[in-house]
Amino acid sequence: MGDGRLAVGALVGFASSVIMDQATSLFYARQSDASKRKEEERRPEAP
Repeated sequence: MGDGRLAVGALVGFASSVIMDQATSLFYARQSDASKRKEEERRPEAP
């Protein structure tokens, strides 16, 4: 019974990740170019 719940939890976590990735991509696609530039200016550089 525990293995089944683990599998369901993993599946729900994976599905949530995919859905959030799609939502983020759609949100970003709808942003104006000016908004994207402001975001880039404020984002710290990656190490």
